[in-house]
Amino acid sequence: MATKCCGHWPSVTSALNAGQTAQQQTLESHELVVVKQWTAVGDDDSRETHSTVDRQRVKGSEGLFNVGGYEALFPGDGNLPGHERISCRCGMLTDAI
Repeated sequence: MATKCCGHWPSVTSALNAGQTAQQQTLESHELVVVKQWTAVGDDDSRETHSTVDRQRVKGSEGLFNVGGYEALFPGDGNLPGHERISCRCGMLTDAI
């Protein structure tokens, strides 16, 4: 069972966040107009704030998701506080428009 907060899985969190960061950097480096969609896992271990953001869509590579009152470019964004970022298992879908 994954932890909902705190640093029990620091290496897993770092790896997941690195992947999300790379995806965001790729979006920013291309001149495509995109729509990003947050995808939560949706199981009993999902944070309520992440389930609330599930399927939220934002326009543009710089579009911001509202996660528990905090702005984030992507799941695991380093700008999120630890309780919203650590061990986040959410993903992000992108569509070019």
